[in-house]
Amino acid sequence: MVTERTSDPNFPVFAEVTNDLGGVGDNFFYGGQLSYPNFFNNQGGDPMFDDLGIHLNDATGAVLATDALPMNGFDLNAFSDKTGFVEMVDSNSFAQLAYMQYNIRTIQATPEPGSVALLLTGTTTTSLIVLRRRKSKRSS
Repeated sequence: MVTERTSDPNFPVFAEVTNDLGGVGDNFFYGGQLSYPNFFNNQGGDPMFDDLGIHLNDATGAVLATDALPMNGFDLNAFSDKTGFVEMVDSNSFAQLAYMQYNIRTIQATPEPGSVALLLTGTTTTSLIVLRRRKSKRSS
């Protein structure tokens, strides 16, 4: 089993990869913890935090070849169990205050708005240059 953790104390995130857990099955877990500001304390004055995570499990053990963190991703459909969760927890008693679990069907890359704006600006600029050159060739 390989576990990688971030060093940021404000938002600890970790990824855990297990190849052939107990001789059978692959497991990938990615999770983090988000702390609330002090004014979100519960009625007893205890601070709260959210656990966020994605859990992928393959009982056949065919998805992951090693315990290394996958650098190029993997086929999401190869995992038989694809769940995610959000959990609100009291940080002193670790009592679970709320829990939501969901099934993951697809994970899709979505471009950032800045990337889309840069692409549109480049395309527009290139089009204007081509149009200007055509006009200058016609006039000469």
